[in-house]
Amino acid sequence: MGSDEPVVGSSEVRRLEERVRNLERLLGRKTMEVEILKEALARSESKKAELAAFVAAEGRFAMKAVAETIGVARSHLRDKVHRLSKPRGPYRKPQDDALVQRSPPDRRTFDLCYRRITALAAVSAPCAISLR
Repeated sequence: MGSDEPVVGSSEVRRLEERVRNLERLLGRKTMEVEILKEALARSESKKAELAAFVAAEGRFAMKAVAETIGVARSHLRDKVHRLSKPRGPYRKPQDDALVQRSPPDRRTFDLCYRRITALAAVSAPCAISLR
């Protein structure tokens, strides 16, 4: 060590080394985000969720990182990547048609999602429910 070099304490050296490690970690994370975005941009003719699914399906990046970087819900992304072989069909029970027929004629417009609940309410209290 030369006579004109300042003396730095070991605690200061440790603090600076810790800061370098944190900055390198942050740089690695940002580099991965850039790679994810570049890959998504190359396939940008689709919607955002579809892009994220393409990138996540390749397996190069963690699904959480892809979801956070592109800005989609991780659960939605997982469903897109691991698509079910058979999509879920409409909810219908055999008793529904008979129930709808028992309801008053002006209450048979069950075009919303709570068809069975609305029909049950219309049968039990024909005047107490508003459908819209």
